[in-house]
Amino acid sequence: MLGSLQDIASFVLRRTVCGESTRAYNRWFPDAINSIGANVRDDLRKYWLEKGWPDDRAFLARLQDFDLYRREPRKGRLILESLEESIGHKEVVDFRGLSIEHVMPQTIGDDAHGKAWKDALGDDWRRAHQRWLHTLANLTLTGYNPELANRPFEQKRIDYSQSNLLLNRELASFTVWNERSLAKRGQELARRVASLWPRPPGGPEYKAIADAGVDEGAGSGRGRVLHGGLVVSLRWTELGLDRPTETLQEDSSAQTMSKFVSRLIEHFGPTLIAKLQSFRLGRGPLISAQPRVDFVNPRSGEVYGHAPIQGTSFAVLTHSGTKEKVRDLRRLVDFLELPAGFVEIGQTGMENDAEL
Repeated sequence: MLGSLQDIASFVLRRTVCGESTRAYNRWFPDAINSIGANVRDDLRKYWLEKGWPDDRAFLARLQDFDLYRREPRKGRLILESLEESIGHKEVVDFRGLSIEHVMPQTIGDDAHGKAWKDALGDDWRRAHQRWLHTLANLTLTGYNPELANRPFEQKRIDYSQSNLLLNRELASFTVWNERSLAKRGQELARRVASLWPRPPGGPEYKAIADAGVDEGAGSGRGRVLHGGLVVSLRWTELGLDRPTETLQEDSSAQTMSKFVSRLIEHFGPTLIAKLQSFRLGRGPLISAQPRVDFVNPRSGEVYGHAPIQGTSFAVLTHSGTKEKVRDLRRLVDFLELPAGFVEIGQTGMENDAEL
């Protein structure tokens, strides 16, 4: 029984990070009982795998970029506490009184502390700050959050080295806190999280379903089953930056679309958000801070498919097939008057209409 509960926890956590919908859970969980035969855990595992239990490949990739602190603060605390307990304490850790700490602070100002952080992160510090701020890589637990505040890492590092928490002592092993450090810690912690909430081997290959035109079980009607994906290439040299071309191709077209919009905001800054809010699709605005208000189907009353935009409080409307996404994003590029050659948008595979 305990093992089956652990499997459910893994199923839910992994799907949350991978951006999968929860709308079918009210059917799936009762229906799972009907799948149980002689081998309870094996039968349930088969059921969850068929419903879309993200594998390590998808989970690790998504977790490293996931806006954990703002989107799932309770799960974020659970993850951090579980990581701390898993390191190998010989005594029970009392987590009462501890709060989540951002290693790189939430605000980087123009004072001496801010200058130290900007120097550590480099010329593109604003993008790096937006990308990594609320991810697992930049989070830990501490009872001295106000004292640590916005101080430079070299000062925080001293406190981390003296902490009773092993997660913080590990932080003290870094001499600098920059994108390379964040990426290294993010990869390592993601691997540990995957081992704490494992997915059993075998079963059908995980394919993200959040991209479907209508959520599974959302009702009758026509939707789209996607057999291809959205691909976006960003040629940063066209903006005069010494950065290699970046290709965005996530597990679903919805995730790729969200990541593309996120990258634009990271580079051009918050002022771009106002322009994005004024761009509209046939189904409504492209982005919204209130998706359950602005992304509602006027005929059915259901909320259109959407995905959170990392580093912001907004979501992007993704309720369309890949071909439509390609068309809409090309319109967006023209609307924003982005430099010619900077963005290339395309599609792989094919797309078919199907009854859902």
